[in-house]
Amino acid sequence: MEKAAQLDPADIEILNNLGDVYGRNGEYRSAEAVLLRVLSLAPNRRVAFGNLGSVEAKLGKTEAAANYSASMSADLIHCRRGKQLLRVYL
Repeated sequence: MEKAAQLDPADIEILNNLGDVYGRNGEYRSAEAVLLRVLSLAPNRRVAFGNLGSVEAKLGKTEAAANYSASMSADLIHCRRGKQLLRVYL
């Protein structure tokens, strides 16, 4: 995964997956850095918000974790409501 990120450092899918792998392996600082990079490249990347929220919680950054998780939740609610509205109007 690291090699893939080196070959294409702007691929948000690869970077997000790398951040997730780092987090699952307990490499929270590395995960945090990679996931922040993902969000700098793709500020609306919901899954990165969720992953970063989990990592921040593991690092004891509870306020940051809550903020990232809330951002992800708010975005998901917005998406669901939009889909519901589309169903009503279509």
